[in-house]
Amino acid sequence: MAAPFILLFFLGLWLDPKAEVDALLAMETTPRLWIETESPSTPWTNVTLQCVATNTEALSFQLWKDGELLSTLPPMGLVGKFSLGPVTDDNRGLYRCRILMFENTWTSPSEPVEVTGKEPLPAPLLRADPGPWILHGLETKLHCQGVLLGMIFDLYQEGEQEPVRSSHTPGTEATFIVNNTGNYSCLYRAPAPASSVNSAPSETIHVVIPDLLPKPDFHIYDNQVIRPGDSVTFGCWGRFSGLEFKLFKDGQEVFVPKQSSKDPKHIYFELTALGPEDGGKYSCRYRFRNGPPIWSEDSKQLELVLTTETLAKPSLSVEPQETVISRGTKVTMRCQGAQPNVKFVLLKKGSPGHTLVLSSPESHVDFVLPNILSYDTGNFSCLYVQTEAPFAGSQRSEDVEIRVEGLLPKPTLHPVHPVVAPGRDAILHCSGKIPNAHFQLFKDGEHEELEVSVLPIDDHAVNFLLKNINRQQGGKYRCRYTTREDPILESEMSDPAELQVTGQ
Repeated sequence: MAAPFILLFFLGLWLDPKAEVDALLAMETTPRLWIETESPSTPWTNVTLQCVATNTEALSFQLWKDGELLSTLPPMGLVGKFSLGPVTDDNRGLYRCRILMFENTWTSPSEPVEVTGKEPLPAPLLRADPGPWILHGLETKLHCQGVLLGMIFDLYQEGEQEPVRSSHTPGTEATFIVNNTGNYSCLYRAPAPASSVNSAPSETIHVVIPDLLPKPDFHIYDNQVIRPGDSVTFGCWGRFSGLEFKLFKDGQEVFVPKQSSKDPKHIYFELTALGPEDGGKYSCRYRFRNGPPIWSEDSKQLELVLTTETLAKPSLSVEPQETVISRGTKVTMRCQGAQPNVKFVLLKKGSPGHTLVLSSPESHVDFVLPNILSYDTGNFSCLYVQTEAPFAGSQRSEDVEIRVEGLLPKPTLHPVHPVVAPGRDAILHCSGKIPNAHFQLFKDGEHEELEVSVLPIDDHAVNFLLKNINRQQGGKYRCRYTTREDPILESEMSDPAELQVTGQ
């Protein structure tokens, strides 16, 4: 049914080529690459590599070996076949393929397939869906993915001599349902009479009964400081489909009649006509809708502050009182209010996420920045709100400008694996000093930013993914980061980190 679906999809977008490109790029289009062998008993005597299109037609197929372009094929429907013949020293290596979807628009490269010409065969990949857990009412699947067609897959559990499950599949992947905790691995082998031809075992997956599911991500799409009557939207992201989400304020569940979602992995909570009493610390959690009553860890907390702007305006002062403050200086900003036992809020103009909240038994509070950065340059103000009914709040103080000299502190950079074989993926980890920065990667000594995939790790760090790397990409790299909001500030360059691309 793949071809009719794609034909109808193309016809539906015919009048809008840009929509066609955007829609296809939003889908998973990475091709699959696997090995077709003439005889399972002698798998390396006559090898053909099949590149299979996913959710797209192919204008062209490319085969890459050890990070270098090896061969290109014209359109051939959904499958491109590259004949290698007998495996020799000349054609051993790591292979990947990619597909031309539109003019100058290629898919990402497939996962690598290793052609070794020897046994054991390359190890399969084992993954758990939806996760490595045993939960009542939830079906746990282990997917064992190999690289050769027509093999038998065996699932092993630690402590058992024989496979606990076996599957003979015409494809390159077998799925096993498991009901018990334990350590699992898998391998694949040729059918009889060549059953002695098998792969190395996969990595082990530890299947457990969890106490909690992984923590969700939690975001706010409006200012954290608002006025009564305003609305605010929170977003909660899980890692799986089929989830039920709940919103909490100060540890108590919040009933939210207005919820929306276009993705089964996340939801939006919209709170409308908020009152002063709705200020507080919000978080979210999730569980499987049709699964067991096990919830996730609570997300991080986001504090929502509502001010009536009816109390006297506070004042804000800064120490040291210098026109330009040196980077690394300890800076204290005192917010002086009109009454004790209130909650004080420090705000940075143009940066709704740059909000600090402190409670104080006195009528003032000190916000201390122990190691100020140029990132902290900007206009600051403060306000205060009552922590008990009627929850009244003040107007904002007058702005106070802070200017900090110098570049942002240098980030750190290191390769996750210092030595990488040609044709595999390399990862460089860059960690900065400020949240929500824009990260850039450079070859040492060059000024042009490299176009690579950037994978966020947390608020302060990313991984740069260099796919299908070749020997020419070995060498030293540096990274830096910049702010995303005005004023745009740059960091110093990191110290160089060396990546070696060698061997197999």
